[in-house]
Amino acid sequence: MDCFPTSTHYFDPSPAPFMVNYIVDDLDALLDRLKQEGVKIDAKRMNESYRRFAWIYDLDGNRIELWPPQALRALRTSVSLLLCDRKL
Repeated sequence: MDCFPTSTHYFDPSPAPFMVNYIVDDLDALLDRLKQEGVKIDAKRMNESYRRFAWIYDLDGNRIELWPPQALRALRTSVSLLLCDRKL
């Protein structure tokens, strides 16, 4: 099952056709630490009321997505609401 069409640019500028995702307890603290360690951090952020995402790059240029557990809870709630709506 494909989640993204083959023409997606979501993983750009990564050379890989996939992205690793990590759920992290403290996104801001981790980004601060990674910056101190010299990790390449994408300037783009997604900070919405229902989710937060940040991206970093490994040494091969692959994009890695980081997000806090609150985003997972929000996603589960959204999916649950969607499923409930479909039953009505």
